[in-house]
Amino acid sequence: MEKKRIKTNSWLLVFYLYLHSILVPFNYFLNENRLANLEMLMLISLSIYVLLINREIIKVKMLVLYFFLLSFFLLNVLIVEYKQYVYPVIVMMVISSFLPVFLLGTRKINFEYILSYWFKMARFLSYFYVPILFLLRSNKIIGYFEVAQFVHLNSIILFYYLIVKEKKDIFTVLLLILNFLMLLTMGSRMVLIATVTTFAVIILFLNRKNRRSYFLYSGLFCGIGLIAFLYVEDILVFILGVLSKHGIPSRNILLLLQYVQGTEIKELSSGRDYIYPIAKELVSKGQGLPQGLGVIRNATSGQYYHAHNIFFEMTITFGFIFFALFITWWIFKTYLLYKYNKKNAVFSFFIIISIPYFIRALVGTYFLTDSFFLVAFSILFWLERKEVT
Repeated sequence: MEKKRIKTNSWLLVFYLYLHSILVPFNYFLNENRLANLEMLMLISLSIYVLLINREIIKVKMLVLYFFLLSFFLLNVLIVEYKQYVYPVIVMMVISSFLPVFLLGTRKINFEYILSYWFKMARFLSYFYVPILFLLRSNKIIGYFEVAQFVHLNSIILFYYLIVKEKKDIFTVLLLILNFLMLLTMGSRMVLIATVTTFAVIILFLNRKNRRSYFLYSGLFCGIGLIAFLYVEDILVFILGVLSKHGIPSRNILLLLQYVQGTEIKELSSGRDYIYPIAKELVSKGQGLPQGLGVIRNATSGQYYHAHNIFFEMTITFGFIFFALFITWWIFKTYLLYKYNKKNAVFSFFIIISIPYFIRALVGTYFLTDSFFLVAFSILFWLERKEVT
């Protein structure tokens, strides 16, 4: 019975990571607001179910965390005039964070199971979702980030299993190639960088079982990287030509090519040239003090939800001192995780979700609702100085 609960909890965490991507095809039937409401409703339902099957494991530490967060944010509501921008973020933060924080706090979870279920989910969904997302994106029904988020999730775990778990069957290789090509042609530039960086981390730091395979994969990766670097423009022109010949648009390849050819950053920044000066000014005016939620949205008249940079966002929300303390805490806890669990599945799982998150967070994604951040934070929050299964 206990083993069944551990398996269920582990599977639910993987489902949580995929939830947004699983709902993406419903864009064809529902508008953006209704789809967001559906996602919130499913998160609430999952959280209630998790509470029911783990009802005897509600820890004081979690209650204290939410007490301080909600106290700070409710004080935020009382002080500011733009309350309509603050309330929705508080609600989304609680709904988005509860499941990973509570689940990982139960300790009724197994990270080997999580990696295994993630791999199985990636393989299963790739068969159906990649062609569906391709059609939806080609017809401009969904955005490039929705495609990127899904194939990014798949690519990381497929590559991890291929290199570390040595799952070298032809289907895993083909599905990895398929997902990566989707990311390259129809995804996001920063998500692509995050994915390739995670590949490098997997090869260099997580693939330690066999010295021969370590040097082989490291050499291959560096060789392919060097060729791509030396002939990047020719490769991008070739890919763009092939896609154009078959009538397949690729915003990502076009923007990468423009960047390589020296096109001005303003044309490639996707609006960040507008938001970053505002964020920088807010940080300067705040003098390191916390300014709370909704500041960016108020400063941009509702156009932007967040600063599209974790350093700006955390400094504006919680102040410079808290941000510095948080980064110190994160580094220290990561060190403890490495010290006691470097050979365990929990460390591998943490690395392959935290590394891509922080790369993406340099130019986008909101930390209070990002599933990768919330899961990685929860692992460190509940970490003790001992091994984790």
